Amino acid sequence: MQVTDEELLAYVNETLSEQRLVAVESAIRSSPELQRRLQMLLRSVDTGEQSVGAVWRERRLSCPSREELRLWVFGALPAEEAAYVSFHLQTVQCPYCRASAEDIRSAATDRAATERRRRRVFASSAGHLRRSGRSGSRGG
Repeated sequence: MQVTDEELLAYVNETLSEQRLVAVESAIRSSPELQRRLQMLLRSVDTGEQSVGAVWRERRLSCPSREELRLWVFGALPAEEAAYVSFHLQTVQCPYCRASAEDIRSAATDRAATERRRRRVFASSAGHLRRSGRSGSRGG
């Protein structure tokens, strides 16, 4: 199995897809050569010898902003930008952006459920208050 240096570093940073993470870990466990390469890469990172690609990934320069992710989740992003975000999430499978998009979806679902409950409680309370207000005026 071929494993690139970028994949080895992504393995360390846990930024590979789950399936690829398992495959790379299995390859590392069974290959002394991969273990040696991984150790060399970790030493070079510790000494500050990083490639432009490593800095790019570390700072997540290709990641869309949280606002762009929010617009993508709600289908409000222009087509070209939406295509990039879809590629980033589904093909690249960026774990940070996937988690952020899921958080946005979850928050939207929670807000919608909270709003439905609020309206239901308000409607039932308003009806109850109207009924009790009428009976209070009859008795007073």
